[in-house]
Amino acid sequence: MAKIGKEKRMLQLLLWKSTFISVNFFQKLFGNRGPRVFHFAYGANVDPKTLQVRGVKPFSTEIWILDDYQLCFSHPGPFAGQGFADIIYNKGHQTFGYLYEISMWDRIRLHLFELALFFDRHRICWITQHQKKFYFYKGTDFDQTVLPTCAYLKKITTAYQRSSISIEEYERNILNHACLLEMPRQRRTFHFCHPPRFKSKVYYQIKLYYEKLISKMMMKLYPHPIAGLKNKSTE
Repeated sequence: MAKIGKEKRMLQLLLWKSTFISVNFFQKLFGNRGPRVFHFAYGANVDPKTLQVRGVKPFSTEIWILDDYQLCFSHPGPFAGQGFADIIYNKGHQTFGYLYEISMWDRIRLHLFELALFFDRHRICWITQHQKKFYFYKGTDFDQTVLPTCAYLKKITTAYQRSSISIEEYERNILNHACLLEMPRQRRTFHFCHPPRFKSKVYYQIKLYYEKLISKMMMKLYPHPIAGLKNKSTE
């Protein structure tokens, strides 16, 4: 069973990287022609520098307030205690973000960046609000004990303050939210792989070894530094 899981992960990694290469090639070949979609960004992607690093070029950008969802920082990152932005359904709450109109190529590339294709770090969620259909990413793991780094949180607070809009509860949340001054150095035990579902010391050690292997390979294959894997808060 462990061998099958290992081969599956390796195949996922190869498919992920080869798809990245293929999409980048076809995007350069055909440009951004083709179908367009709307993407709601609420985390680090509200920062123009993040989009620039990822090579995403929206056709249009609109300040957007997502109804009935609440921003939280419960999506665990690679380091113990460190987390990224996520949103949870909560009737009556609102979340600030940007609605980007992007090409199908940038859509696939963002799926790959967010590890929503071939891996299960994020789910792709479609919704219609205010007569517009768009998608956003939602974390698959939830941990209320993690905190964002201050550098990561600043990306979101800066974008919000520049927008000149006011969402009282949202504002209190992000401006008063605790954050980590430095990236923790202790790695989270499992990040790309989920821990074993049953107690077995041998199986646990195999999965832990494979988690470390996948992390090292992902660090080399990812198009830009992953926050945590190189102790840099670039995400």
